[in-house]
Amino acid sequence: MHAIQDMEEADQMYAGMAERGGKMPERIGSIPAMLDYRDGTNYTGLNPERKKYVRHIGATGHFSSPVLMEVLRRDTGNNIDTLLVALNANDKLYTSHEYNVLQLAIARGMGVIAMKVFADGVFYGKGPHFSRVPEDVIRSVGKPDKISHEDLVRYTLSIPGVSCAVTGIGQIDRTKPDNDQLVTNLASATQDPASAEVRRKIETEMAQRYGATTNYFQLKQSELIQPSEVKIEKVAGSDQVAVRWNTAIAASKPITAYEIKSSDKLLLSVPYRPQLTTDLLWASVPAAAVGDGKVTVTATQA
Repeated sequence: MHAIQDMEEADQMYAGMAERGGKMPERIGSIPAMLDYRDGTNYTGLNPERKKYVRHIGATGHFSSPVLMEVLRRDTGNNIDTLLVALNANDKLYTSHEYNVLQLAIARGMGVIAMKVFADGVFYGKGPHFSRVPEDVIRSVGKPDKISHEDLVRYTLSIPGVSCAVTGIGQIDRTKPDNDQLVTNLASATQDPASAEVRRKIETEMAQRYGATTNYFQLKQSELIQPSEVKIEKVAGSDQVAVRWNTAIAASKPITAYEIKSSDKLLLSVPYRPQLTTDLLWASVPAAAVGDGKVTVTATQA
């Protein structure tokens, strides 16, 4: 399921899942359709011969980490095997995929395929728009006055959780390997991984060169979005209160913890964990400690 942009498209993907196994739904989303062709079933009516054309199911997104997180959280059957997502050295100048949906994919044990390693060629002079004509293709191996292509490949492949990368091949040169993008990208991919320190240096250089002008395909950066839907409820038969909340969305730094407070009093600090499903995150605190104060949940950053 490619290029999932907004919540409406997420809804469309899952249309008909609730009816799967019962009456054929009026609207059929891509997930229930894919499952019929993966499992050889015909709940949708689309696969009467019960063919098995699909081995694995993946989801792709360039734009919105919050949307992709919602797509994965709704996957209660763990049917989505891979996530293809834009990850490059300018990621943190936008609404970061690394600090948001990537963490969820890792926690769910998914394969992660990185794309837009070179920002669709924008790092090397292409305009900030999707490539649609031959003239949009960058045919050189990097550019002499730009950051090295080796660093950009190593950067993305060294991000913890990334399984592999789609780099794009616009130039094959059988006579001069140094001009062959397939050869040079493979050579870059087999170098030693870039350490966290090296990745930070590459990020700094890219930010100084370009600022937030390259990842036209990615949601613009906002401040840290704090947890929503904070709820409290008494735990039956105990002196505890359950506090529930919807995940925060990280900005340019990773979320490290959630702080639960009553008024201004810190009750509990919970180490960050991704919200795996649509069920809210939760923790319990003593009811006596809550008292009559207003309970809040605040995300903290590194």
